[in-house]
Amino acid sequence: MLAVIMIAPATLSGQNADFSGIKIFLNPGHGGYDGDDRHMIATDFWESEGNLEKGLFLRQLLEDRNATVYMSRTTNFTSDDLALSVIAAMANTANADIFLSIHSNGFDGTRNQPLMLFRGYDNAPDYPAAKSLAHILWAKIYEKSNCWTHSFEWVKGDWTFYPEWGSQVGLGVLRTLNMPGVLSEGSYHDYIPEGWRLRNANHLHHEAWAMLRALQQHFIVAPDPSGIIAGVVR
Repeated sequence: MLAVIMIAPATLSGQNADFSGIKIFLNPGHGGYDGDDRHMIATDFWESEGNLEKGLFLRQLLEDRNATVYMSRTTNFTSDDLALSVIAAMANTANADIFLSIHSNGFDGTRNQPLMLFRGYDNAPDYPAAKSLAHILWAKIYEKSNCWTHSFEWVKGDWTFYPEWGSQVGLGVLRTLNMPGVLSEGSYHDYIPEGWRLRNANHLHHEAWAMLRALQQHFIVAPDPSGIIAGVVR
């Protein structure tokens, strides 16, 4: 269950009222129902579906607040699964201010926690603003739930996280960006309880709200005068 609660609005000096003039590129990861689209048989969850639902809802939240939003895909067909270099080129052509790649993660089915990745080394990001946003995103996504198996902050540079790929190789979707970019692994879809939650649109939308709050903080946009509680109220 989701519920909206009202809190006192406050616009501080120096805050922007909304996202006017800010261009944001959203990349819902993967696309279609193919081998690399992360089908979880136990829950019948497709990562490509979850990523898109989060991305479309986040787009609406941002556009409602006057952001200019671009997306790498708005449907879920094999043809939407673009080459990573093509996605980065789309963001560069749009001259976006920020790039956000939306994913969920998988490993061995025993863990559930957010992971944020930016281009560069842990302590030497290609774009310092990307590392800053990654930390904010991690905090906002972590605070939306009490269903995590680990509580440490997990924010990594992709060169540090994937050393086996080679020196300064990293994530293809971030590699050629002309703006700060973050890849968000919002939770673990192979952790069965989370896999079932990811089948629920409200759960996906709750993550999109967390991303909105992170972007508001990053761009110094006044937060919404309402908040959200989620779960079972007894």
